[in-house]
Amino acid sequence: TKKTNAFIAVGGVMPTLTPLHVFYHLKNVNFVIRGAGEIVLPEILTILNGQNRTTPLTVKQQRNLKKIKGIAFRQNKLIILDNIDDVNEIDEYDKYNLDFSFIEKNDIQDGLFLYTSRCCKNNCFFCTTPGKGKFVAKSIDNLKEILDSYYFRLKELFGKSIPSITLSFAFYDDDFLGDAQRSINFLRYIRRSPFYINFFQTGINSFFINNGKSKNKLNYELLDIISPDLFSHKKTHIYIGTENFSDAELERLGKGYNVEQVEQVIKELSKRKIYQRHHWIFSNVFTTLEDIAENLSKISQLKLKYSPYFNILFPFINYLGSFYPSISYAILKRKGLLRYLKIRKMLRIKGHPDLNYPLVNHDIPIDKKARYVAGHIDQILNSSNDDIEVLRKIKN
Repeated sequence: TKKTNAFIAVGGVMPTLTPLHVFYHLKNVNFVIRGAGEIVLPEILTILNGQNRTTPLTVKQQRNLKKIKGIAFRQNKLIILDNIDDVNEIDEYDKYNLDFSFIEKNDIQDGLFLYTSRCCKNNCFFCTTPGKGKFVAKSIDNLKEILDSYYFRLKELFGKSIPSITLSFAFYDDDFLGDAQRSINFLRYIRRSPFYINFFQTGINSFFINNGKSKNKLNYELLDIISPDLFSHKKTHIYIGTENFSDAELERLGKGYNVEQVEQVIKELSKRKIYQRHHWIFSNVFTTLEDIAENLSKISQLKLKYSPYFNILFPFINYLGSFYPSISYAILKRKGLLRYLKIRKMLRIKGHPDLNYPLVNHDIPIDKKARYVAGHIDQILNSSNDDIEVLRKIKN
């Protein structure tokens, strides 16, 4: 803040979930914005009209800021909190488009990276993504328009000699397959286009039909459209937020599926020669040594059965992070187990304990043996390439 007189705004997960905590702990910030910033930022910029924070706002500017949803504002002694209880939510993602005229050759030397959706239909206990249980995405028609606009820009930049790498897309959506029919239509379009997919991210639940009638039945229409020819390489096609390979642990994490369903997905993707990397959270507060052994044993079996298509994403996550606004933090608080969180620092405001904000590093397993293994698992794994030997070391 010493280097600029510009108004400073913050947004994202923590401002959305705990706006007052962020507002009062980040004292040099002028705006805290809840939810989708693109809804309100143009309006804010219009109201500010190019001025910086050294000039007090007029009464009219203050009045206009008070009308904006989901913001907190401060400038010197002026504080506006009129609509801080609201959250800005996108109802039609198609309203917000990309301007590819800004893209230059160096921006796409590794291909194009896109987000085509927000939120996630799942309700994992540790997740702090705003919009849990929802899914907002660009329509198939809008996606086609985006790709057409991008291809036009490629022709402007490269003429007839478009590098193949620039024709690949990496999709960073939390769950690219969150809307199955949209995904099917889009992947069909990709197959007919000059484009390829670098990778996308998804979750186990998205491979199943869950409409009340055929709950937990694999969606073969979706699975059958996913094939190697859609992808630009053979390193990793799909990253999957599986998180664990123990039924007890999956229940603790609130994942909403079991290990049998995980293997069903792995089996079907492997049959289709799709390279998958599965996220793995090694431990949480309630993890036992038996849970760890079960995970390692199951992963070893899956590698033997579905190699080379199945693997774990390394480095895996040694500890769950039950961050302050998460359900998993609330569970630990209700059970009186907050002492099993490694807290880097507690942010406090004198006289306002309700604004205390713990900066959580990670969970600490209650089970002492599990705690030791979680802290030394990297050394244990590096000490042997033999899965049986690793399991023996852990059990001993």
